[in-house]
Amino acid sequence: MANDRAANNDRTQSAQVKKNTRAEEWLRNAVRDKHVRMIQFSEISKVKYNVAKGGSGTIHLGAWRNMHIAIKEQHNTNDLIKELKMHKQVHDSNYIVKFFGITKHPLTQDTCIVMQFAENGCLQDYLETHNIAITWLTKYRLAWEISSGLDFIHRENIFHTDLHSRNILIDTHGKALITDFGLSKS
Repeated sequence: MANDRAANNDRTQSAQVKKNTRAEEWLRNAVRDKHVRMIQFSEISKVKYNVAKGGSGTIHLGAWRNMHIAIKEQHNTNDLIKELKMHKQVHDSNYIVKFFGITKHPLTQDTCIVMQFAENGCLQDYLETHNIAITWLTKYRLAWEISSGLDFIHRENIFHTDLHSRNILIDTHGKALITDFGLSKS
């Protein structure tokens, strides 16, 4: 009985190693073929570590090419690749957080997604801090931007499956941007 469990654990670990190896190979090929930009971590300045933590990773902040950026450190390579594929598919929308490339965390060596930083945070926090000052016209515009982003995603045959007020960010101009494609399905 114990031998059966040990054999099952060995097979599971072996399958996971193969899956991770394939995922890492896909990532190397995507960078080599210029489907995904590799940003050297040394190009990123003013890094603030561990600003937020989500279900699939840790968020850091920084600056790159005179822009504020978010750096999403993914702990699972397969989840990272899934999110990268989704971002590449929907990058043309004005209502989705912009994806710039990937980088390697200098300490953990985890691959990180480099994306647009939304200065006003998530929709939930934005509404809580600005609720009285937000006009109906602004609420209507935010709803329209969210539905436009969602429409774009659906036309690409992607289903977000985790859309809520923490996965909608507000940029410096007050525009709504959909983010976090980690649980999306296509």
